[in-house]
Amino acid sequence: MLLVSVSLLALAGDPVLRLDVLEGRVRVAHASGTASLPLGAMDWPHGPSGYLESSTLARLRLRWLGSASIELEGAQALSWRPARTEGAGLWLAFSGLDETHLEVREGPLRFELPGGWRGLCSKGTLSLRAGAEGLVDLELLAGAPLLLSPPSAPGAVRPPWTVLPGARVRLLVQDARPRVVSGKVRGPDFAPGAPPMSAPVGERPWSGFAWPWTASAGAPKPVWGPGW
Repeated sequence: MLLVSVSLLALAGDPVLRLDVLEGRVRVAHASGTASLPLGAMDWPHGPSGYLESSTLARLRLRWLGSASIELEGAQALSWRPARTEGAGLWLAFSGLDETHLEVREGPLRFELPGGWRGLCSKGTLSLRAGAEGLVDLELLAGAPLLLSPPSAPGAVRPPWTVLPGARVRLLVQDARPRVVSGKVRGPDFAPGAPPMSAPVGERPWSGFAWPWTASAGAPKPVWGPGW
């Protein structure tokens, strides 16, 4: 079981939450008590905060209207509440992670992993999977670049790494940089015109941010556009 926390943010107001239990057992807790959820969809009637636990064979979805959605598979534990920053939407904290898929339509999405790894995604689709010995496998499937900040001492701030769309990285508590499995990642010392960090095995980068993406042909080219 891996511990991870994620914050999910909407641009304005508290988004409406809808839960859909597809398989397995799910138990929730809120200000008024606890309950087991039946299979099927329901609107969350207990305000902006809550907590749930899912069983090993469970599968469920949470949707914040017009903002974002998250799909959980396996044994997980998730709590949510409004973020303390004004206009920052919701804060989600996982105390257990198996496999999670997130889609952000009106972001940004912020998350913090055990040991201090933090991330920020303004819009896009990503997946998180728990591995052995505290490893988190993160893949940015589509959308805008994702910012990842390594663990730092209390009160200290480290500049982020930039994960480009299509990249997959592995994050470990003891690491100060993401381990690139595939795709491209830019370091904190990025300068326009400098090549992004890539996986050890040479791969052709994405040719742009437009969807659907296609790999560029010939010599590697930087994938950022004007202003990056």
